[in-house]
Amino acid sequence: MSKYVFSLVLRGPVELTEELADKLFECGCDDGSPGTCSGVFSIDFHREASSLEAAINSAIRSLRN
Repeated sequence: MSKYVFSLVLRGPVELTEELADKLFECGCDDGSPGTCSGVFSIDFHREASSLEAAINSAIRSLRN
């Protein structure tokens, strides 16, 4: 498998708190780095998968759980 680097931008105003960072880690986003810039919340991922599409879909599934 290859490692893919990509970012997901989340809709809506989200405040990055320690509690939210812990929840992201627990839901399977331990390979992502959350952050905010100019009021935009995003997570930068370094995820292993068989393709970029599979990596992105996997990250989205993790966030929905």
